[in-house]
Amino acid sequence: MPKECDIYRIAEGRLAGPLANAPDLSPARLAGPTDSLYASGMTAEGEAGPGVAAETSTPVADAPVADSAALVADGIAYLERAVAAFTEAAGSADADIAPLAIELLARTLPLCERDEESAWAWQHGLEHADPAVAAAVRERLRRAFGSDETAGEPSWWEGFVEAAVCHGTLPLLTNEVFGALDHMYALAAVPLARGGARTRELRDVLAQAVRVPSGYVWGSDLLASFRERFRDVTGTDTGALPADWPEG
Repeated sequence: MPKECDIYRIAEGRLAGPLANAPDLSPARLAGPTDSLYASGMTAEGEAGPGVAAETSTPVADAPVADSAALVADGIAYLERAVAAFTEAAGSADADIAPLAIELLARTLPLCERDEESAWAWQHGLEHADPAVAAAVRERLRRAFGSDETAGEPSWWEGFVEAAVCHGTLPLLTNEVFGALDHMYALAAVPLARGGARTRELRDVLAQAVRVPSGYVWGSDLLASFRERFRDVTGTDTGALPADWPEG
């Protein structure tokens, strides 16, 4: 049975070999039913417009193993050619095309095990010389954030989520946040579950829980946000909290 590395070598052979051995990406080959997907406004996440019926094709699950490996290799070759096309389109001066091409490039590169290049593609788009392109790229990057675009200032954590999406580390960030939440919950829930805790004990437990985020890279931003909100609540600008709080 071919291994994954063997399949990649097959794909590289298709990319390096004569065009006759490569997948046919000619307009005639790509024309037809797929045109309706693009006409309906398909995005990088595969969102097609209303009324577009799903294409049906013959399943390949029953194909011999060797043929399946060749199909996967062909698919990888398609991806590499798509990357080349998206890279060229990303340099377009068209403010409508460039953001889409940048998003497609950034989301396709990880499928080719090129995560660092994907992060660079996102960053290049976010720092684009054309403000309109940069804004459109940021909007595409943040499409799945679920943030309220009508709100004023973004939440303190959105920069970390944005960076995690760019660098493909969103699962790591999610694991960190849930780990911190679990730790804080356990600290606060134990005395509550036991019952009869004294005020001093509860205060110590809350102090431990509040210190948990300081062990994470995003902890300082959480603390800064809290300090700002605390000042708003207390109505004072004179440092209502000690400088070393909550560590002190």
